[in-house]
Amino acid sequence: MSAARFDFEFALPQGFQAYLAAVLSDATTSVSPVVTWFDPMAVDDANRVVVFATRGTAPNNLSSNCDMSVEIGVKSRWAQKTLAADIAAHGARLSDVRNALLEQGLAGDADLQVPGMGIINIDNTRQYESDVIDNGWIISKTTLTVSVFAKAS
Repeated sequence: MSAARFDFEFALPQGFQAYLAAVLSDATTSVSPVVTWFDPMAVDDANRVVVFATRGTAPNNLSSNCDMSVEIGVKSRWAQKTLAADIAAHGARLSDVRNALLEQGLAGDADLQVPGMGIINIDNTRQYESDVIDNGWIISKTTLTVSVFAKAS
């Protein structure tokens, strides 16, 4: 039995957090630290890059393998007085994150960061979504489908 058999939704975000923290520019991480959804900083009133695994599926006879949706959100504050500059800064951080998620070696690089599991594949399709919210937030999400397996302990 594997040590990390049923915690894909916890381990994958930690791996992607470590990967993004290592590859994103200092300009991005100094303004928007990379955190997982389970970090209290994920919901505070500040700019963040937030990583979480939203859902997964596994065949019943092979529950040590799983396809997970991993969502990376860039959240930024905006103010009416500085809206143009705030959106431009958000766009720069978002571009940095999405460029890192398009790297050819992403699966291998992220695999090194995920404790207790291995990444088999990261689907070539990326889903993108952005919202400018009236209460002063811009939230842009990138969703990946990641196939993983639990490593034997």
